[in-house]
Amino acid sequence: MPALPQELVDYIIDYLWDEPLLLAKCCLVCRAWYSAAKYHLPREVVVQNTASLGAFVHMLVSKENRRYCRIVQTLDVYESSERPFVHTLPLRVRGYFMPRLQNLRLHGITWKAVQPHVLFFRFLSYFRSVLDLSLTKCHLKRAELLQRIINALPQLKRL
Repeated sequence: MPALPQELVDYIIDYLWDEPLLLAKCCLVCRAWYSAAKYHLPREVVVQNTASLGAFVHMLVSKENRRYCRIVQTLDVYESSERPFVHTLPLRVRGYFMPRLQNLRLHGITWKAVQPHVLFFRFLSYFRSVLDLSLTKCHLKRAELLQRIINALPQLKRL
């Protein structure tokens, strides 16, 4: 099969500048696509539902994307009111895959009906490089849950 000229590959991938998960998938196609896509990969990742979480997890465990995982500095997670998933986040997204993750932002957590998984806090402790934790519009059942989140992040400097 004939290869596309690199200029054409670059031009096509330039249109995906705002789709980080698709860019990560492009990195898996071949070296030419990886070279074109890596310049657009952001240092901030946004997860908004279980589908985007699954795609992000797939990207993290891919051997070809390990280099990208090392540059992620911010993880923004927006809880879904229809299908809550944040209570299992650290079990699916392993903190040691992102050694430079400094900012963890959790939005819209409601742990009144849904409780965090039993191993949530243990696996959250693998996010060893997180310095800044942001909780926006979060409703926790007890203050103890907030304290456990804070205690699980060993390098936390700012809440």
